[in-house]
Amino acid sequence: MNYDNLFDFKYNLTIISIKTTIVILFSFLILRLLNILERDYLIISIIVVLITITFITYKYIVRYPQKLYLAHIVLFGFMALGITGISILTHKFIVLIWLDFLIIASQILSSRKLAFIFFIVIFCIELFLFFYVFKEDDLFNKFTIILSLFFFNILGYLVSIQLEKFAYETEAQKILLEKVTMIDFLTDTYNRRAFFKLSQMMINEAVRENQNIGIIMMDIDFFKRINDTYGHHAGDLVLRDFAGIIKENIRNNDLFARIGGEEFILMIKNVNREKLEKFAQKLMNFIRYTDIIADNKKINITVSMGLYIFNPRYESLEDAMNKADKALYKAKEKRNRFIFYESNLEDLK
Repeated sequence: MNYDNLFDFKYNLTIISIKTTIVILFSFLILRLLNILERDYLIISIIVVLITITFITYKYIVRYPQKLYLAHIVLFGFMALGITGISILTHKFIVLIWLDFLIIASQILSSRKLAFIFFIVIFCIELFLFFYVFKEDDLFNKFTIILSLFFFNILGYLVSIQLEKFAYETEAQKILLEKVTMIDFLTDTYNRRAFFKLSQMMINEAVRENQNIGIIMMDIDFFKRINDTYGHHAGDLVLRDFAGIIKENIRNNDLFARIGGEEFILMIKNVNREKLEKFAQKLMNFIRYTDIIADNKKINITVSMGLYIFNPRYESLEDAMNKADKALYKAKEKRNRFIFYESNLEDLK
């Protein structure tokens, strides 16, 4: 699974949570400074330290988002220590309820492994405080705090499961949307939009490696006659099977796309003229001798091709495609052949 969606969600939620935490801590700070809550300067110091650490963690996450879970360790660790310290200083175990809220936050915001470790640590802290610091306090209230710890942990776990499900569904929708916008469903090849997007990636690689790129423009011969004779359904089957033949005989890093009705383009990196012409002839032979069955009728097709090789450092894709298209136009004058573009070919303009 691709966890990018889930990670991005947790990152954004962490940012929101940190900002909310700073507001809450700052509110408690003001209340104590105004003596609305008891003005205990040791507690005020702890709150100031927590605000400072939270703010530093926020800046760190923004600068290094890939270190999100490391920041969680620091943030949750200091928050737990601060809450524990305030609880001991005020001798109010009810303050420990904030530790339980930290548990659900860790389950939702962080990794499941880290959340489980944090749960064990918090559970041990609460047991220690109840037996050694608040040993005289009401047992029912202690039990309520411990029970809420388990409840919040389970609730956080269930929420985290839903977040993963959300990430799966979002990723699936993303893949489907990408396929809808980039794939020609009839031939299951890249469409024109996808071709120009992916071709730029191939060109960038070729520029870095100083390699040539071969272009083969293809057009099925007499395709209109096929539609008129056998019907458009047969024409669709011809397009589908034609694309299938090409895809079966190209490499994974070759780029093949349907850019028009019966017009296709193939881009091949790191190829010379001899290899490109041999490959074009091989494809033509496969196509010529393959029977396409449409509505119980055998249809044989041929293809015309225009070939060209260019160096993307010195020539644009648009110019290269234009030259290959001129060669294709020349090839279609006699059909069932390929022509390599050369500037001295007659009547190419």
